Amino acid sequence: MMVKEIIMLIAAVVGLAISLRKMQVPCTIISSGMLAGIALWILGVDTIETSFYFGFVFLAFLMSVFGQGIPANNRAALAIISLFVFLAEVALFMEWSFEVYLRYGMIIPIIVYIVRLNSRQGFKFGLGCATIMTVDAAYIFIDSIVKLF
Repeated sequence: MMVKEIIMLIAAVVGLAISLRKMQVPCTIISSGMLAGIALWILGVDTIETSFYFGFVFLAFLMSVFGQGIPANNRAALAIISLFVFLAEVALFMEWSFEVYLRYGMIIPIIVYIVRLNSRQGFKFGLGCATIMTVDAAYIFIDSIVKLF
């Protein structure tokens, strides 16, 4: 296994554990779906993995936009993180010409995650999902920086 696979697998397991510990059913379902997508990716099933992982990242976006009872600060943070990760993953998969801009734009979800984590209220909802997506965003950003050198 490569480093990215190990890091993403650890992040998915930690994200699922956080969601289970906080007993948040929608986030647990989304985190377990992301874990399944990452496991399929490690096994080498690329087309199913991408649709699985993309689907659950998009589901996290829909949950953050339309979910009831989610605090407004969490809603905005989850929406920004999931939207950026979804767009970047689709751009990388489809090899769009502007993917390099989205690669560098991954700094935005990382900053949103860190700011939200260090804020007074913290993450009341969706910390597990946000952790998985932020680790993915961090890897995409670091990979783009490494490609420069």
